[in-house]
Amino acid sequence: MGTNAIISFFSEDEDKPRSIIYRHLDGYPEGVGIDLLAFIDEIRKNYFHINSDCFDDPSYLAAKWIVYDAVRQQKYDAAKNRSYNAGNKFLKKLGVDLENLTEEQKIELKELMDKEYCSGEKVSKIHHLNFSEIGIINDLRNIDTNNNYEIICNGKPTILHNKKDLEQIVKDKKDWQEMTEDRKSKSEEWFYFP
Repeated sequence: MGTNAIISFFSEDEDKPRSIIYRHLDGYPEGVGIDLLAFIDEIRKNYFHINSDCFDDPSYLAAKWIVYDAVRQQKYDAAKNRSYNAGNKFLKKLGVDLENLTEEQKIELKELMDKEYCSGEKVSKIHHLNFSEIGIINDLRNIDTNNNYEIICNGKPTILHNKKDLEQIVKDKKDWQEMTEDRKSKSEEWFYFP
């Protein structure tokens, strides 16, 4: 069992999911759980700009989740690539010998760069279909995970992680507020067409 996750979207009055999404990485509540909470908050904040009653419909909400997660992944990957290139140039200017860093130093440097540069604000050019690790599935038999999310589309919606309220699980974590803020969009995103 890895860090993958299953995200099932239910109608309030149905016991079988209408849509099932597979996420390959970062399936823990501190990862995809925080992403799901930030996603719901983003829709709430922009509800009047989004022309649908998506909190009541599992299919529409699942489609919005896929787009949200794909865009989030693209922004993160582009920012990471850009930051590592810029960061490595900066470190070379300072005279840091990247080749002779210990593994611990490399991990510490990577974590620092992730935190400082991968907020999603600084994005380099990347193709809109360049995302992975998200899939639509219809059969749970061959997927082994400890991270099962249920989104109950009841107008709110309610999000469960392994049958427990996700918000309560996350609030029990030490830095949950900081994690949630880090995952949220820093500004509204609009697409302009010429």
